[in-house]
Amino acid sequence: MIEEHINYHNRYPEENKAVLGYVTWHPDLDVTPFMWWLENGGPQFSFNTIIEEKKEDCEIFYTSNISLKHQFLLSNRLLFDEDFLYASHEDTEFWYRLKELNLKVIYNPNAVGYHMHQVVMSEYCRNRQIKEGISRILLYTKNFRFRQYFEVDIGYHEGVFCSEYLLQDMENLLEFVEKAELFLYMDSFKRYFFYELLVNFYSQKGALIKLKEIIPSFDFIKEKCFKAIKAKKRERLRRHD
Repeated sequence: MIEEHINYHNRYPEENKAVLGYVTWHPDLDVTPFMWWLENGGPQFSFNTIIEEKKEDCEIFYTSNISLKHQFLLSNRLLFDEDFLYASHEDTEFWYRLKELNLKVIYNPNAVGYHMHQVVMSEYCRNRQIKEGISRILLYTKNFRFRQYFEVDIGYHEGVFCSEYLLQDMENLLEFVEKAELFLYMDSFKRYFFYELLVNFYSQKGALIKLKEIIPSFDFIKEKCFKAIKAKKRERLRRHD
């Protein structure tokens, strides 16, 4: 893997060129359907979306397998933002600062790195996805581009606020589905839809935690937003009638 990174840096010696390698599950692991989905449409990786024409100007920045020129970082005094306490969105925030300095990412699929750990769906949701939601809100507060998105995305507000009321139901559903192994009886479309529902819910739960921390008047805003959501739904129903 390291040799492949070095080869590409020799091929692209410009200071503003970074090299992104491929990351996947180690061949010795028992890759479950949930683990497969995480890197094929799920939230973990999206290497499968990189088309041939974009390999020399890639819009993906995963710090699990990427290398940059040391001098580029030093000359621009670039460091990770330590306000991000978890391994989630800290690389996204860093990436947007790097893009402003014209960093280009070159994708080398032969620089392969492996995740050598098993992932259980319930642990992933209750641990990783809650941290992802917390970090997502922090990202929105750091970057104007993301903050604009959050302020206008009524659907995301709705999901975050509803997560507070649905928590016990979703916990019970997750536990029941895992114990009964219901995924074994679902076709792939239904299974992946359910995966997305669960991981998004727990992300929104994490977002709720962070919002309550940073917004003193959160309960007032929540009620105001619920009224806006209900009004929007009434308007949609009126148009369909």
